[in-house]
Amino acid sequence: SRNSDGAEFALKYCTDNAPEALRRFAREVRAMGRVSHPNVVPVIDQDLEHNPPYFVMPVAIGSLDAEIPTFSTNHEAALDAFLGLCDGVSAVHKIIGPHRDLKPHNTLRMTDNTVAVSDFGLVKIDPRDTTVLTRTVDVLGTNLYMAPEQRMPGGSRDAEHLVDVYSLGATLYHLLTGRFPAVIDTSDVPPVLSRIIKKATANVPGDRYKTVDLLAEAVKDYLRLLRNPKEPLRIFTERLEVVTNRLASEGKWAPAEVKVLLNAVRGLLEEPSVLIDEFDRIPDVIWEKAAKKLDEDLIDALEAYCVALDEQVGGRAWSYAELVAAKMHRVFEYSAHPKVRALAVRATLIAAVDLNRFAAMDTLEELLLEVKSEQDASAVADILREENLRFKSQVERYRRVHLQRLLMDVVREFPKGT
Repeated sequence: SRNSDGAEFALKYCTDNAPEALRRFAREVRAMGRVSHPNVVPVIDQDLEHNPPYFVMPVAIGSLDAEIPTFSTNHEAALDAFLGLCDGVSAVHKIIGPHRDLKPHNTLRMTDNTVAVSDFGLVKIDPRDTTVLTRTVDVLGTNLYMAPEQRMPGGSRDAEHLVDVYSLGATLYHLLTGRFPAVIDTSDVPPVLSRIIKKATANVPGDRYKTVDLLAEAVKDYLRLLRNPKEPLRIFTERLEVVTNRLASEGKWAPAEVKVLLNAVRGLLEEPSVLIDEFDRIPDVIWEKAAKKLDEDLIDALEAYCVALDEQVGGRAWSYAELVAAKMHRVFEYSAHPKVRALAVRATLIAAVDLNRFAAMDTLEELLLEVKSEQDASAVADILREENLRFKSQVERYRRVHLQRLLMDVVREFPKGT
């Protein structure tokens, strides 16, 4: 439609007269009207009493669905669009709550080239409103992009912000590969992006990025790498010098500087061998400090290190396995975080098996024997299952030792003699 000045606008009607559909439409209009942000579709006018009710919004060129063939061959354009989507979702989270139905089709390209979040029909405004409109047995949202917990009975009603992180990860996968996220196979995605997608779409909500802003920051880091390949190594080298000099001269450390240093590690994933070399330059005292105050950043760095080891450690001298094992044993001891401890186990397992070093295998056994709490055991058990091909080569020795119950469950999953 056009106004008196000839400007074009889009009119959205609710053509379903069912009471719940009408309530959802009204809620969508209320939600959109509460957010004023460049990356959220605005409501220009509305009449919910009209038959049928409607609202007016700016004209859009189309949804991101139509751009996926281009995005899958132009990752930089895909990531720029994705960051616009993240900015919009972040604004929605801060003002309203989880969107619960994020996907390329619900993301519009506006005439000024911005990307804007739309379709707020499933947004969670407040607990009372959501309970009224979503029965416990309802599963809402588009299945391919939905977090596992959202598919459970009552999952949509109880959905929180992390379901949107999952949907964004699934959307990013679709934009980059051109494939629907029914099965997320990132084998042909650049390593840094693969890691970002896997973290965003982790089955366990607590393993995902804690906020949309953190997911966006990881993507921005990768874009900086894409546009300036030398940048991550420069940042890492500079921060390492600053941190080590301060420790040597003042005996102090600045958490903010160490945070930048650890974040720079993941930027080196495009060159796994360089990542390993630089990772090994980080002084032991930094691991100790980080393990006490920078859990999330340490986890990111260790995850990147494990990816690099998986790709490159087999080409190193066999003695390198002992260096990895010793370093990871210290990290394990320094940290009380289950995920950090589990990643220390993973790195030790990779190095011990791929380099066939018995001393490193002994260290791995020490680590597993030190796992006592349910939280630690659960995290380590997940790692052993993910690394089942490597752990399979070691499993017989663990039938003869007394591991924590959850770890013994993993051992028993392997038939004897495997």
